[in-house]
Amino acid sequence: GGLLGAVSILLQQLVKNPLASDTTLGVGAGAQLAILLVSLFIPSVAIYGGMYVAFVGALISMGLVFALAAASRFNALILVLAGLVVNILLAAFANVLLLFFAERSNGTLSWAAGFLTQNSWHTTALLSWAAVGFVMACLPLLKPLGMMSLDDWQAKRLGVPVQGIRALVVLLVALVTALVVSEVGLVGFVGLGAASIVNALGITAIGKRLLAAFGFGALLLLLTNHAAL
Repeated sequence: GGLLGAVSILLQQLVKNPLASDTTLGVGAGAQLAILLVSLFIPSVAIYGGMYVAFVGALISMGLVFALAAASRFNALILVLAGLVVNILLAAFANVLLLFFAERSNGTLSWAAGFLTQNSWHTTALLSWAAVGFVMACLPLLKPLGMMSLDDWQAKRLGVPVQGIRALVVLLVALVTALVVSEVGLVGFVGLGAASIVNALGITAIGKRLLAAFGFGALLLLLTNHAAL
């Protein structure tokens, strides 16, 4: 939950859109569909780990969203609408597969909605190390992202490699989302919910925003899980 909240803040900082998240930009849906396709048709590929499959799916779906919004120069409204279209398309395709291959995808539906039941500490340890790695990866990006929040042209004048930072953030977001989706499924509401709380509190510094989103994301998922039980 914390990772999804922090990822959503990174996306919002990148595209300057308070509605951007792992779900609104199709990242999670792409990762989920990729795992579903591989598990149904080429399960041998999953032998190397579901994270790699989900990572490719996340990159492709995010690429589709950016391609659709490119003509508008990534206008905030168009970007969200493009994400909505890609989400609907990928979800519809996934539902068709679930209908035609119901027996072979028996456990996929519950997993896709978010599956927190674990048989060991493996997932917890893996995601904990991922959180540490995420923090280490974000530290050198804080200052450039803070400059980019004002204006890309001004950031370039200050020596910030805008396109390179964007590419790094996209890869980081896709990698973290893919890891979370491959381990616990698609927990779609947490990222946007945590980021919305941070925005409502008026936190502006990118470092504080990431920390707050991580905490609120973890708390939101914890409360939701206990409420569901």
